[in-house]
Order: sequence, then structure tokens, then C-alpha cells
Amino acid sequence: VIAGHPRHAGLFHQRLRAGLRSHRRHHFGGRADEHQPGLERARLLVVALPDENSTFLAVANARRAHPALAIVVRASDRKELPALREMGVREVVVPEYEGGLELMRQALLALGYPDDDVEGYRLATRDIHYGLT
Repeated sequence: VIAGHPRHAGLFHQRLRAGLRSHRRHHFGGRADEHQPGLERARLLVVALPDENSTFLAVANARRAHPALAIVVRASDRKELPALREMGVREVVVPEYEGGLELMRQALLALGYPDDDVEGYRLATRDIHYGLT
């Protein structure tokens, strides 16, 4: 995980270690512009950086080291989606948009709409936004 704020990465790491006592290896932290040890053996990379340039740099460096690596990215804006997809990023999450979808979901549930209808609408709206339809 390449995270944008050390305090958040550290807290996440503590929670993960406390909750997942397994034999799997996890690596948290690191800089976007340097090679991460063990990246060649990684199954997944999560990139959660605050700026577009660092995100693209991290993805490009990871692709060079491990062309088949599954990558999940936090993007700050929808305009980043085409370039990230072209780089082979598996999933892109835009937090502002995801927050809006959750607000919409909560509002519709509070108004009494059925759970299944609300979830279907949320997923369809999300797919349209991310260009998956």
C-alpha cells in the first residue's frame, strides 16, 4: 500500500496486523518514486496518494517491475480514469464520488425505498460514472 499520509498508513497497518494474524506478508508505506522490495512477488498493489503525478509515477514504476500485478488506485478526479485504465489499473476509486453515492443510498433508505432497489440503483449509477456500462 502506498498511502499519502503516514499517520493513516500507520493506523491502518496496526489494525490490519491486529486483525489478520496470518502467514501472508504485507508491506505498507513507501515512496512513489522508488522501487519497493518484494514488488515482483506481490499479488496486489493499492495506491492511495494525494496527487495525480505521484499516483501515475507509482503505477508506472510498479508496472515496470511487475507487468501482471493487480493494481487498485485512489483517484482524485474522474478525468484520471482513462489514463489509469490504459496503464492496466484494475479498479479506480474516486472518494468524493463514492461518498456521494453513500449519501444517496442512505437518503433513499431513509425514505423507505427497498434495499434491493437502492443497491441496484447505486451500482448502476456507479457503473455509469466509471464508464463500465
